[in-house]
Amino acid sequence: IEAGSLVIQENSFVRNAGTFSFDLAMFFYYADHSSTEVGNVVLFDAAVDILNNSGSEINDAAITLGDRVYNSTLNINGNEFTFENPATAQEGVFIYGPIDAFSTVSISNNTITDCGVGIEVHTDVTNHSACTIADNSIINFRQRGALVDRTIQNSSLTMNGNTLTGNGT
Repeated sequence: IEAGSLVIQENSFVRNAGTFSFDLAMFFYYADHSSTEVGNVVLFDAAVDILNNSGSEINDAAITLGDRVYNSTLNINGNEFTFENPATAQEGVFIYGPIDAFSTVSISNNTITDCGVGIEVHTDVTNHSACTIADNSIINFRQRGALVDRTIQNSSLTMNGNTLTGNGT
């Protein structure tokens, strides 16, 4: 998404009969930006709100951003996701690329149940960006409740008010 906005609100991601559940509820793939300084991006000068959605019987990940969030605002708030099999489930919220260039990401008031990792920012919060992970409930996670790789270059990370309950494996 470049220079635009997107709201994904009050949707239900559920299996409709059948034997198999589905892998991903929401997946944002990346594109190669024309500027060599930027590289691959999922969001560029964008505003995205993912609000009050629910999902059940998910196999892999509920919300995945496949690469860089660049000079953008991302709010993931009030969602509830439950996974099919806690032994094989992956991430509730997974941001693969950096949060970069004055971006703001807020992941708050979500409930993620029976996952491998509740919330993961796989690489940096960098270049004057901010990430807030607050008031989430991560229930019965197998590996990590919440993980952010690192913050660099005048960036910030705030984690508060989260309830993280592992499953003991």
